[in-house]
Amino acid sequence: MPDTARSKRKTIRLLTVGNSFAVNATRYLGDLAKVAGHRLVLGTCNIGGCSLERHWTKAEAFEKNPRAARRDKVQYADNMSLKERLRSGKWDVVTIQQYSRIAHDPAGYRPYARNLRDYILTHAPEAEVVFIETWAYRCDTPDMPPSPDAASRMMTRKEMARRVRRAYALLGRELGIRGIPVGDAFDLVESDPKWRFRPDRSHDLAKARPGELPDQARSLHRGYFWRTDKEGKDIRLMDGRHASDAGQYLGACVLFEFLFGEDVRRNPFTPVELGVAFARRLRRAAHDAVAARRSPPTRSR
Repeated sequence: MPDTARSKRKTIRLLTVGNSFAVNATRYLGDLAKVAGHRLVLGTCNIGGCSLERHWTKAEAFEKNPRAARRDKVQYADNMSLKERLRSGKWDVVTIQQYSRIAHDPAGYRPYARNLRDYILTHAPEAEVVFIETWAYRCDTPDMPPSPDAASRMMTRKEMARRVRRAYALLGRELGIRGIPVGDAFDLVESDPKWRFRPDRSHDLAKARPGELPDQARSLHRGYFWRTDKEGKDIRLMDGRHASDAGQYLGACVLFEFLFGEDVRRNPFTPVELGVAFARRLRRAAHDAVAARRSPPTRSR
């Protein structure tokens, strides 16, 4: 490799303080970095379904009584606290995020996002704290959150995407921290007439046999799948929240361009699970989402 290429190598030390959505969005990030000649050091403080409030409660519990917090196993992997993880090495970026089901409501961020930001900067002062902005659920999920305008109806995918974007933008301005626009990239693909997911109306869910699934080839979410329960019975489940292979790749592409500052459209890494054309469209959406963001806000403490 030429010296000019070697000099451009970057090492990014990333710590995610989040939930399963952070796991989804970083699945392919190391692969993208490696193919581009960079190095990713990834640390995690993730718990499924964890909100900003719960992360802060765990930090408070450890500060109040570390021994009790460890005994009650209310910390993270290896029973390590957030403070210990922050102090375990140098972090360039630490991400936080809201639990997806309440991410549309700014009230649920306060005061926990600010408290976590200040706590992180106290114990990792060289790091930049940023939001991983989460995505809306799949359009056909029965698990969509209720609309704030009318609790008797669920939000549409578009409404959820809009409200989540506004909430993260509002808190970003309040706290002076940037957002990684994963949700925006999802919305760009889901709004594209050519590439967006369309529910398979030809598939009769009521008559489906075990193993039979609707066409979900372009879904950014896991969607329908089959599982065998403890009694050996095949049951069909629906996950309209979490990312599919395509959605995980899209999220990682957004993080790659945001963190490494390189146009992800030029990155040749494509998971074997995805078609070449679809992967190219996802990279373009990731690039467009990052490029559309304004200059970073001034940090306020």
